[in-house]
Amino acid sequence: SANADYRLLKEYLGLDHGVAVTGPSIGAMKSYQFAVSYPTYISASIPIMGSPVTNPRARWVLENMMDTIALDSGWNGGNYEINPTAGVLNALMHIVPYWYTERYFDQNLRTTEQRWAFQKFWHEIFSVQAPQDARDIYYQMRMWATYNVGDSPGFGGDARAALRSIKSSTLLITAKEDLLISPAEVAFAKSSIPNPTHVEIDTLFGHLGSVGFDPEANKLMNREIARFLSTLK
Repeated sequence: SANADYRLLKEYLGLDHGVAVTGPSIGAMKSYQFAVSYPTYISASIPIMGSPVTNPRARWVLENMMDTIALDSGWNGGNYEINPTAGVLNALMHIVPYWYTERYFDQNLRTTEQRWAFQKFWHEIFSVQAPQDARDIYYQMRMWATYNVGDSPGFGGDARAALRSIKSSTLLITAKEDLLISPAEVAFAKSSIPNPTHVEIDTLFGHLGSVGFDPEANKLMNREIARFLSTLK
């Protein structure tokens, strides 16, 4: 949480001020939250492809992932000793199509062989290369599904008021065809945060453009973030 991060930086590490807080996807939510909860501690916030309020369609996807994990017989209400890997794998496979753009599917997954190779690629990552703990995924999805920066103390659920309270400079980085973050969410953030800078990336990889899948998107983000940071005082 932003509170834990603040305590780590301020109380444990003894840092009196931070230049910027940033992160992709769920990390972007923490960027929003940090800017609202600790408005004078940082000079800038850089949310990358994340929303200050989770939209209803994304919430449905995320809650379906949670249900899929819970249906695994090994879940046991989260009180397990052996990680229920089948539930985790199925849940993560549910969200994969929302990570890409429709253009990506049209151009790269037109044949049965291409679709099987795509499925095998992600199955290998989730089950062998980077197996993940069910509780970790479940509670990450619950946080994402229910996130509203307006729930910060003092704002009574009003996300616009929370965003308007931000005092640090803000660089919003979004993807043009992100299937998890809607254009309406981007417009809401832009119209609520005081004087934000906005960079929209046109990437075939959609939401995955935030985490290194597109080398050209990486170059663009690096350039724009460096340019933005150079303007801070």
